[in-house]
Amino acid sequence: MPAATSPSVSAAACKHVDSLRGSLTSLTHVQLNASSASQIRTDVTNINTQLTALKDEPGFSAQASQLRSSVDQVTNAAKKMSSPPTSAQVQAVITALSQLKAKSSGMIAGMKAACP
Repeated sequence: MPAATSPSVSAAACKHVDSLRGSLTSLTHVQLNASSASQIRTDVTNINTQLTALKDEPGFSAQASQLRSSVDQVTNAAKKMSSPPTSAQVQAVITALSQLKAKSSGMIAGMKAACP
């Protein structure tokens, strides 16, 4: 992972990394129910904020770009959820979250190494 081999990560970057890691972990463990759309939106908003802050940080910029597309898919699926959501809407969110989980697992490991 590029982040793990980064010679030095600033304290400011680690603050963003810690917040990003928390939201990614939250999203990958979310249980879909009537109130989860709000939590998904909150986590996605924070992830986007942290990715924007890290986009120019050495060791994180490439990963941030790669992760952005998966986050956008979750965002789009969550925005389309009605109350109550249809089974197709729930499946779209589950699929998007699964893709995000797959992409983020390596990044989370790299973030832990760079900012223990």
